[in-house]
Amino acid sequence: MHTGNQNKRRNRLVARLGVLLFASLAMLVLAASSVRAQSEQPTSLQPQALIVPIRQNPELDGTLTVQSRDQLVSIFARNVDLRIVLGHLAEESHVNIVIAENVEATVTTTLNNVPLWDALDAILRINGLVWSQKGEIIFVTRPSATETQSGSAPGTQLDVFDLNYTSSVEVLAVVKGLLSPGGKAFTCSSQYLI
Repeated sequence: MHTGNQNKRRNRLVARLGVLLFASLAMLVLAASSVRAQSEQPTSLQPQALIVPIRQNPELDGTLTVQSRDQLVSIFARNVDLRIVLGHLAEESHVNIVIAENVEATVTTTLNNVPLWDALDAILRINGLVWSQKGEIIFVTRPSATETQSGSAPGTQLDVFDLNYTSSVEVLAVVKGLLSPGGKAFTCSSQYLI
């Protein structure tokens, strides 16, 4: 019987707390709506609209900003010749870059505080180009046919994945859409695991 009284008290206490919580919440909502009604300008507590342009802004064409600090680079480029981007990148990062004659591309990118080598990989791979380093000089070239076929081009990588609980044909369809121009993907299935 003693526990029955304790349960009744506890239930009454929970009910009172629920009423107090509801009343507090209602007052908070009313206060917020009256503050919002009085304020014409948005406050930092109110959500701000994020506007993302769908079309390219032609006024930004040719815009280039390259900054380097502590081995990290930031690049903002809109339809800028690759040679100009790499020239500014070399100057800001204090590296030596030589570009082959047959290399032509236009760069549109926004990279913020990424390592120099990652930025170089990203800019060149998207354009089907490769880089290699000999001593203190970085060479930017198109991959040769033999390098592309053998997978030995500088900056290329070979990955092998064992798949469980999925079809290799389905995965292959997805992976082929993610490959670089010189990239290849294939499947090999085996009934016997060693």
